Amino acid sequence: MWSLKSLASGLSLLGPAYSLPHIVLNLVTLGLLLRYWVVLVVNVVRVQHTSQRLVFWPWVFFAASLCNHASSLIDLVWRVSSALRISDAHPRTPKRRPSGPPLFPAIDVIITVCGEDRDIVLDTVHAACVLDYPQHKVRIIVADDGGDAMLAANIGTLSQEFPHLHYHSRGGAAGFKSGNLNAALRYADSLAGEQSAWVAILDADMIPEPEMLRAMVAETGVPGVGIVAAPQHFYNIPPSDPFNQRTLIHSDDEELIRDAHKAGYCPGTGFIVSREALRDVGGFPEYSISEDILLSWLQNGRGWHVVYVNEKLQWGLQPETFERHVRQRKRWGVGNFMNGLDLSFFLLPASSSPSSRRYLIKQTTLAQRLANLAHSTKPFTTSVLRCASWALLAACLASAQPFIAHTCTADLRRAVGAYVAFFLAARIRELSAASWLARLRGGAATHDLTFRAVLRAADSEAWMAPFLAAAVIRELLPLSWGGKRLGFVVTGKAPAVAVGTPAVTKEKEKEKEKQRSRPASPSPDARRPRPGVLPAQPFARLLAVQRSHGLCWFPVFVVFMFGLVGMGIVTMGLREREWREKGRVDWPGLLTALLAGPLFPGLGLERIPALLTPVWYALRPPHHDMGEGRRARMVKDKRGVWRPAPEAREVRWSWGVGVWLAMPYVVVGALGIGGWIVLGW
Repeated sequence: MWSLKSLASGLSLLGPAYSLPHIVLNLVTLGLLLRYWVVLVVNVVRVQHTSQRLVFWPWVFFAASLCNHASSLIDLVWRVSSALRISDAHPRTPKRRPSGPPLFPAIDVIITVCGEDRDIVLDTVHAACVLDYPQHKVRIIVADDGGDAMLAANIGTLSQEFPHLHYHSRGGAAGFKSGNLNAALRYADSLAGEQSAWVAILDADMIPEPEMLRAMVAETGVPGVGIVAAPQHFYNIPPSDPFNQRTLIHSDDEELIRDAHKAGYCPGTGFIVSREALRDVGGFPEYSISEDILLSWLQNGRGWHVVYVNEKLQWGLQPETFERHVRQRKRWGVGNFMNGLDLSFFLLPASSSPSSRRYLIKQTTLAQRLANLAHSTKPFTTSVLRCASWALLAACLASAQPFIAHTCTADLRRAVGAYVAFFLAARIRELSAASWLARLRGGAATHDLTFRAVLRAADSEAWMAPFLAAAVIRELLPLSWGGKRLGFVVTGKAPAVAVGTPAVTKEKEKEKEKQRSRPASPSPDARRPRPGVLPAQPFARLLAVQRSHGLCWFPVFVVFMFGLVGMGIVTMGLREREWREKGRVDWPGLLTALLAGPLFPGLGLERIPALLTPVWYALRPPHHDMGEGRRARMVKDKRGVWRPAPEAREVRWSWGVGVWLAMPYVVVGALGIGGWIVLGW
């Protein structure tokens, strides 16, 4: 149970993510959303009671509204319930580092590789070799699923300078990334020297900061810690972050709340995991393409938890082509959803049968269940349900019938006011979140940047909905019915092939071996052509993306939806013309009909323009997709290690992008407030 005293003390410990105004805004926004739905239902029931007949289109619109705001409902319920359980949260720890030899446990650092460019891998390896940690306490293992002979030779040369560096290749790719990690662990056990108590994991493209291990080891003294993780940061984010690749909302908002209730997630790279905790869950799970999240859930179920260190301790690469970005986000979304489905979305109690996967979540707390439920259902609610809401809304608009039930103008005004109140509360909540994120990022100077990041996250979520919905549905369908299973796609890999796909022919394998055996380019700065990079001409780029992803249907759909709105307005205007010919103009009736149909502010059309974002990307791709080399964004430190340059660690935003992202919300807000005021007259 909680009290005002425990709430206040908890807030003082947990910082900006749990400020009291933020909690109040979450609670108010949730209440206003539920009130809006209640008003819609009450209006429909009144109309049906008065007319003694079933009204169809208002129920269809209500279903569309449920689908459209389902993700907001689950997110708000999770945030509010987390706030009410604030007294259960553990206090956040200040930045600290171990200061003596007894505090340095032995660690194996595993760098997973699967065909990435060698210069990318070697930059990460070199940075790992010079980590600020006693060398006799750490072993660096390059786990190469690509079997690159030249990389093995390069590692062998580098190991002469760094004896704690090792190379291992298991000669296959079964079990995805987890299979590679489990094989590397068995290899580490065969090495001479002190056996490690902890294992650090790095992706091939993720360059660690020198103090990474020290920062994480400092958090291992608390009993029950199974994983210590840090957020991922990137140094190749293009201007204005068109695809929301910075993931700022996740790292600086959502993850802090999860961490407060020991429900944090392993990010997949840049973390250390206890060997004992790994053995307790049977190692890294090889049956999932999203092994990082599943590992966190399984450890929660065995009484372990994740500690989140919100520092910039690693810098990596995001996909630099539209194709790879979409495939990466589909893998993340589908993997998390299928993990949740396997565990019944944590809605059912743990199973007593060892053969059931729910047997492994016996010790999952209520706070962890709520956090896991919100995260695992989000790929479904933001894709399948959102696309369903657009389809239902299109049907309502095409009917040319009022779909906001009302018996009088007061009923309609009440519905408009209920939605406007929820809409404004949601926007104020986003502004407040941006201000707290700005405080974490360094003060008021970054407030505008973080608000645009909040809007960009919503924009990216909207245009990814069709791609993710198709992937989720095909994952659920049997293969005989057209189903398709996603593979594991790595960042920085030259061929656009998924790990886990059927084996290639012997001829292709021989050709790959020939390519691997060729010496590396004398100039790592040289830009090699990569599959998936768009052609130089704008319309050729658009045609290429249309062929691969059907992107040109996006602007068609935008025109179609707003065309339906226009058609509804014209239909009402023609009716007004009939009234004029009869010698009278029913302006109040016309306004009421428009606000009960195509001009109702709660249609959710503010997200539709987001579908133009990938089209604009295809016409004007960012600089790094047009040939600028990776080395241009890096500098060498005093030890000769390539690291991201300071300017590459920040994202440049343009005012035009901010206006584009905010304008649909401004229009909808003005329409709602204006309609509510006019209906009152």
